[in-house]
Amino acid sequence: MSRHNNPGSLKTRRGKLFRLQNGKCFWCNEEMHFSEGQHYQPRRVTIDHILPVSQGGTHELDNLVAACLECNSKRNSLDSNRVKQVQGTPSQSKPGL
Repeated sequence: MSRHNNPGSLKTRRGKLFRLQNGKCFWCNEEMHFSEGQHYQPRRVTIDHILPVSQGGTHELDNLVAACLECNSKRNSLDSNRVKQVQGTPSQSKPGL
């Protein structure tokens, strides 16, 4: 799969990651929800790239997590050393991937 997938596939992956993470944010472990709307909803589920595409990350499942909007909005791009720490941390491991 190329790193430039169609955006619809990311929406499908968001649901899969949400289920795999038992509806909890990868970063803060708070419960998330699906919601459509124009106002800010901090616990709305989003998809987050561990290693940003701008830094060579892909849209593959091993580089994606479900994150609440608040965490995804606050988080700065992680450098490659921090990405390795996150990926190697048992408490942050991604079940089923």
